[in-house]
Amino acid sequence: HQTKLKSRNFPCPSLPAPLRMQQYEDLGSVVSGYETVEQSLAADDGRARLLLLGAKRSGKTSILQVVFQKMSPHETLFLDPTSSLEVTDISNNTFVHLKILDFPGGYDFTDKKISPEVVFKWDGSIVFVIDQQDGQDDLTAVEHFLDVARLALSVNPKIAIDVLIHKVEAEAESFHDDLNERVRHIRQVIIEQLREERLNVHPTFHLTSIYDHTIFEAFSKIVQKRIPQMLQLENLLSGLVMNCRIEKAYVFDVISKIYIATDNSDLDHFYELCSDAIDVVIDVSRIYSEEQKGGGSKNSEDGGGGLGPYDSKSG
Repeated sequence: HQTKLKSRNFPCPSLPAPLRMQQYEDLGSVVSGYETVEQSLAADDGRARLLLLGAKRSGKTSILQVVFQKMSPHETLFLDPTSSLEVTDISNNTFVHLKILDFPGGYDFTDKKISPEVVFKWDGSIVFVIDQQDGQDDLTAVEHFLDVARLALSVNPKIAIDVLIHKVEAEAESFHDDLNERVRHIRQVIIEQLREERLNVHPTFHLTSIYDHTIFEAFSKIVQKRIPQMLQLENLLSGLVMNCRIEKAYVFDVISKIYIATDNSDLDHFYELCSDAIDVVIDVSRIYSEEQKGGGSKNSEDGGGGLGPYDSKSG
């Protein structure tokens, strides 16, 4: 038995033409030559795979929409829970070339039609989201994480694992001590359980929120692990910083605002400033784009959005 797929396209009228996204989900029609979700997962298309997993309402889909679909964080409150596996292909440029798998909350691989081998055998990273605001016992989320880690490592011992301790909101300063204790407890339990079960993996932990820059910084570091040229890019930027006497250098993906590479200096407080600057440039570009003037452009015909400085040749 094979499950048909349904296409879901998310128009982004304010973004340049290189942004091309497609999603697949159960019960639908043929998309881009793939008749089933199994075929889309089995395709060797050269994309690094990010597997979004976690409990129900942990914020996985909201993260995907905010980072890669430019949805306002406040609009994510109206998103429906993910009911079936959704696969999003992202081709922003040569480096940001991803296939993101958004699994329903609490997904049980032992009870589904999709083979774990098809999911985990590729080069990629598990991005496990834990809602630190959830009132449920932390052990429930940790047990789900361990189930996923065991299965993934049995298929692909080299797979990377990133844990997003999510919904760490800046306005929770009054509960700062409680938050630190809760985060420390989650990390400690996960590390102890991995050590106890002798699972040879060292997950990277990130504190994130969709209401500030932390989620973009986290995904920047996750994507960087999937870039083979990372060391060369870092060396080039470090040489630029040293020879030009500048404080910090980044290579940004303008569409998603994640940074592909940076120099090897320890300064890390410039990201927020650079991210805000990108927002300003895009807003100004939108004002003076040909589409806004009613002139029509090649980008508007391809569904791009007619950003002046960031046309289809800019990547």
